[in-house]
Amino acid sequence: LSISVLRNMEQCNKTNVSCLPITTLVCSWINIVVLITPALAINIIALIVTIFEFQISRPIRISLINILVGCLIVGLSGATKYLSSLLIGYIGLETSDLFCRFFSWFYLMGQASRLSFMTMLAIVVNILVRYGEVAKGRKALVILLVTVAVVWLVVASYSLVPFSSQIIKVDYIEDIMCSPRLQQTLPGYISAAIYFIAFGLLSYILTIAIAISGVLFVKRNTVSDDSGPKKALTNFTFFLLIGNTIGLIGQTIPLIIGSLKLDKDLRSEIIAQYTQSVFTYLSIYPTPLLIMLYFKPLRMKILRCMPCNWPCFQHEKQPDKKLHTVTSKYGSFRQNTTNTSEL
Repeated sequence: LSISVLRNMEQCNKTNVSCLPITTLVCSWINIVVLITPALAINIIALIVTIFEFQISRPIRISLINILVGCLIVGLSGATKYLSSLLIGYIGLETSDLFCRFFSWFYLMGQASRLSFMTMLAIVVNILVRYGEVAKGRKALVILLVTVAVVWLVVASYSLVPFSSQIIKVDYIEDIMCSPRLQQTLPGYISAAIYFIAFGLLSYILTIAIAISGVLFVKRNTVSDDSGPKKALTNFTFFLLIGNTIGLIGQTIPLIIGSLKLDKDLRSEIIAQYTQSVFTYLSIYPTPLLIMLYFKPLRMKILRCMPCNWPCFQHEKQPDKKLHTVTSKYGSFRQNTTNTSEL
């Protein structure tokens, strides 16, 4: 379909006939219908279920909510970009340099927050495993909320780099589609490198390292022979590894493409748009799916809510949990370690 549209557009240009920018409009429709809308639907469902699932401990739930919000921001940024292309193409709205830069800021903020809050989730689970009920107190909750606010502030502040014309150059494909590009300058390359290292590579390494340290802690300090805690933490590490790897790919590939110097022809620009969209928006599908798959209370609530029965979002009494004795330098405590998803 895309190749056919490109050929038709080339023929239209050769005959000097005034026509709609069909190629870019089709690209926008495909991105909205095929990639973005299903991703937004899945993320919204997962977010609502997570908010109303009270069997998962509050610190973990707060971390999961922020991860899903990051994915939602990425999806909404794409929807805004391509919907604006359709409006400009069909009804003739004027293009705006400021709008394109705002989209870039919104997009970068969502991408950076995804891996950042994955790291926070790993830290939260590690603390819960080590300190048990102490980490669920009011003081710990306040510290967590302040940390969440600081992370969002840092992410949102650094993501403002698109508002600098020395770092980001704004183009419009066929005068309707916002296409921000990294300036081929030293400030541009430095900014991209800092973004990738701070919110991509470093977050990825920290998350995996923290998760592995939690597995080793449980292995060293579990009193009984029950393999439940080890299995639960191993599965959780595997969950973080998959989620972070997909998130890093979805962040890095579009960043590289946006940094390349492309030929000023329609075919190259549309191919770059499709490639960026595929890696970006397909990468936000696995996160909500993995969360619902790994965390059993969320999975069970989804199954119960299939008939769209709103009472399923009411507060539910927590089931009795299997307690397990864990010892650390802070003493022994009784802790639910049968499944990390029920912490």
